[in-house]
Amino acid sequence: MKKIENKMAYSEEMNDWTIKDLQNEEVKVKRPGSSLGLKRPMCEFSRMAISFGDGNPRFRVDNIL
Repeated sequence: MKKIENKMAYSEEMNDWTIKDLQNEEVKVKRPGSSLGLKRPMCEFSRMAISFGDGNPRFRVDNIL
């Protein structure tokens, strides 16, 4: 109950409860990175295709043609 009260504010002008501005409490969550140290996460199928020498741009890390 206390958490909800901290996020709400009573407005006497409107005679009602309003939600406080949430932009002040902005929290940026960083996406998980690759466990292998690559730029992006990569599935096992893509890693196997690269190891077998598949030249398909679908399996490249940077996808640059």
